[in-house]
Amino acid sequence: MKLYKALLFFLLLSAFALVFAQDDQSGFISLDCGLPLNSNYTEPKSNLKYISDEPFVTTGTSHSVALEYKAGIKEYVKTLRSFPEGVRNCYAINITKGTRYLILATFFHGNYDNQNTAPEFDLHIGASFWTTVTIGNVSIFQLEEIIHIPLRDLVHVCLINTGLGTPFISALELRPILSNQRIYYNTTAPSESLALLYRLDIGSITNQPYRSV
Repeated sequence: MKLYKALLFFLLLSAFALVFAQDDQSGFISLDCGLPLNSNYTEPKSNLKYISDEPFVTTGTSHSVALEYKAGIKEYVKTLRSFPEGVRNCYAINITKGTRYLILATFFHGNYDNQNTAPEFDLHIGASFWTTVTIGNVSIFQLEEIIHIPLRDLVHVCLINTGLGTPFISALELRPILSNQRIYYNTTAPSESLALLYRLDIGSITNQPYRSV
């Protein structure tokens, strides 16, 4: 699998907002990492339906962020899963072979371990390097994105301990990209994956953050 970094420019906020329709979540997988088994909820602002990550991973331990960080944050970053044991810990997720997916991984430490120290670790898609997660401090959110076309009906998203602290993850989300969503659809060949380098909105006058849903 070839992996490329992309510099993506968005001229219009509306073009990005229409990539995924919030009411049609066919094929969406939204995992709240650390959420208790069989738990689920709908995030009110985005209307996305989140489920526990427990059925998709066999290792790791669940935690909640420290109380002082919970106010005003999204539900899916209030819990997380850390991986204190082993070098390589993976999620195994059933998807549709040959379908182009946008995969989003969210990280928010929130001083869950009372150490007040954020780690650095690597992410892999299967055996291929995706990115290094480098978090400046425990109060910073980080989102990593990749466009990936699986060659099997299964994808492994793996956290790799590089000796710089315990890997963790707050949310893992997969969004199938349909042929009419052309802003992303023609960006990769079946043997390639495309990791986000920057996203710059050069048309906004509000300077407000936004994300794919």
